[in-house]
Amino acid sequence: QSDALLSDARATLVAAFAAAHEAVRQAMLEENPQMRCVRGNAPDGEFLLDYEQTGSGGVWDAADGGTTAVVAVLLRGSTLVVASVGDSPALLLGRSSTGSPRHRELIDEHSATHAAEFERICAFATKQNCAGSKLRFVYDCPDGEMIDIFKQEDGHAVVDEEASRRADEHDCMVKT
Repeated sequence: QSDALLSDARATLVAAFAAAHEAVRQAMLEENPQMRCVRGNAPDGEFLLDYEQTGSGGVWDAADGGTTAVVAVLLRGSTLVVASVGDSPALLLGRSSTGSPRHRELIDEHSATHAAEFERICAFATKQNCAGSKLRFVYDCPDGEMIDIFKQEDGHAVVDEEASRRADEHDCMVKT
């Protein structure tokens, strides 16, 4: 594997993450064979649905796998390759020349409740000529209500605390 990492680190890590994803997917299906596999629009857009009981019967919803990964590989002592899947940040830890601890954030936290991520996605959608101005990050409540996570203050997105309170009243779990 080290030769593959040296010749094409990106492709090697993509293959490693794909294999890990498939292993998690298979484990989830073995744990709950009633899950449905649904094809999305992306080339590798298959995802799993899980049946959740509600007060009025039940609903199919995206299965929560809860899996994130960050892998860092130091090649020949001089090239650092970092790859991630999910919303986890990546920090590089070390010591300064005086021995005090230091860190550098390599990958920022990018969950659905992170305002910088919302602004990044909106900017990308606008740049790609998509409906960026209509893009919404919402709390998807069990009773079907969708509550916007962000509001605008001084031209920037901020988490709407009133929306968060309302989502709590609806027993809505934050999905990141």
